[in-house]
Amino acid sequence: MLLALAAGAGQPRFKEHEKRVRQVVSVPSLAAFWDFTLRADGQGGRFLARRGNAPAGWPLDAVNYVRQYWAEGREAAYEDIPLLGHGPFGNVVYFRKETHPNFRRTLSLPRDAFHGSAIDVGGPGQPVSMVVWMIREDGAHAIAGIWHE
Repeated sequence: MLLALAAGAGQPRFKEHEKRVRQVVSVPSLAAFWDFTLRADGQGGRFLARRGNAPAGWPLDAVNYVRQYWAEGREAAYEDIPLLGHGPFGNVVYFRKETHPNFRRTLSLPRDAFHGSAIDVGGPGQPVSMVVWMIREDGAHAIAGIWHE
């Protein structure tokens, strides 16, 4: 199984990214590909995964994990995770260094949203490849998902 995430910001500058996206989406074992250009509402909503021939899905939530786990700090919004408008697949998300101890932004897919799906893998003999392009200034929980880096 292949999971791919590409991080970026704004609107893509070049159409070359579309060719690269088509190449990734055509990989037979692709489970999910977040290129951070496909949004739930078409503009500023949740980021959706491309899933080969299946409909887009698995929307990512903007989350402050300090608030989520310890009920401290403010809610996170998509505006807290800027897009840079460039990158190999069109967009790159930018995780800035945080200055407030009670605010740590991340993108999250709730466990119950993918339980039993193609991205719910584990145990012996369950290979997973994950490719990520991102800019992260600080922190240790930007790409973990159910795995822990």
